[in-house]
Amino acid sequence: MNLKSPLIFTFILSLLSIIGFSFMATLINKYDIIQFDSTVISFIQGFESPMLTIIMKLFSFIGSTSSVIVLSFLSCFFSIKYCTIDQN
Repeated sequence: MNLKSPLIFTFILSLLSIIGFSFMATLINKYDIIQFDSTVISFIQGFESPMLTIIMKLFSFIGSTSSVIVLSFLSCFFSIKYCTIDQN
């Protein structure tokens, strides 16, 4: 099995993510993004509704530390149990 190609792709994707994050952090640090941020916030607040609030609270719960830990353990367990690699 050739692992070189997926590893190179993963490395490049990680590198691009780091560069993008650094760029956004720099913009936020310099306060150059305030106008963009205000525009996006105003747009999103236009969709505010009680049902959407419930859905977003569910997403917030799923992203909480305790939920991520539980989901990570479950993911590892099922990966080990059901995904086998043929060693031949």
